Amino acid sequence: MRELGIEDLLAFVHSQRARGLAERTIIRRLAALRGFCVWLSAAGIAHIDLQELRTLRARRQRTLPRVAATEDLRRLYGYLQSFVQGEGSLRSAVRSRPREASVLLAVSLMLVTGARVSETTGIECSNIDLQGASIRVLGKGCRDRTVYIADVWLQRLLIAYLELRSDLGIAHRFLLFGRDGSPLKPETFRQWLKRASHAAGLDRHVSPHMLRHAAATQLLEAGVDIRFVQRLLGHASITTTEIYTHVSDVAPRRAVSAADVLQRGSSLIILSYLARF
Repeated sequence: MRELGIEDLLAFVHSQRARGLAERTIIRRLAALRGFCVWLSAAGIAHIDLQELRTLRARRQRTLPRVAATEDLRRLYGYLQSFVQGEGSLRSAVRSRPREASVLLAVSLMLVTGARVSETTGIECSNIDLQGASIRVLGKGCRDRTVYIADVWLQRLLIAYLELRSDLGIAHRFLLFGRDGSPLKPETFRQWLKRASHAAGLDRHVSPHMLRHAAATQLLEAGVDIRFVQRLLGHASITTTEIYTHVSDVAPRRAVSAADVLQRGSSLIILSYLARF
């Protein structure tokens, strides 16, 4: 029976890093290797100190999310809006360009609510509250949450799209539909968004996750409390939301400027001094 020690596993981890593999990849491989070692030990093929094995961990690196440039988002959104801003009503424009309207509505919802692509394509018509300007979405872990649509133009676009669904006789329960009227799939939306990015003249295409990241960053830059952003994005832990605080320093700079600690402190000192007389 061969002995397999912690040094062998450490050598494996070092070799993976030397190859330039990402830490997430090494963590996954190390987890698989642990399971294999447990099997080797149980089968009597190799002697392994399982207690020592459990102490072996690969470091997890925090990677910042990729956020689309503001100018790229503006150009992409302007391109998509151009299909429904011609002559005639919004309803007629949506009817004449159903595919573009689907992409525009999905992009708008993701930018406003920060919903994931699977959550956006999974929106059911019965969960839309037009009166309350809100939508109930089903997130990870089957956790429901409510997102809000404050933008009046987006509300009008949503109403026009719902009327189009009715006129086309689409009977399935999902809001967004594809070219043949079937529910819009996340992968189809990704392809449409990639083509739209190219048509808008962007150097690199905007991914659905970039839209979610943009929503989170803009909310934090606008000064929205991070706990509200956490709820809106459906993060189970606020630690995940905190990643976005590293993306942009606009909000901290604004908060520090508003606090004006030196001026406020000096004023308090002067008032304290005057109060003696």
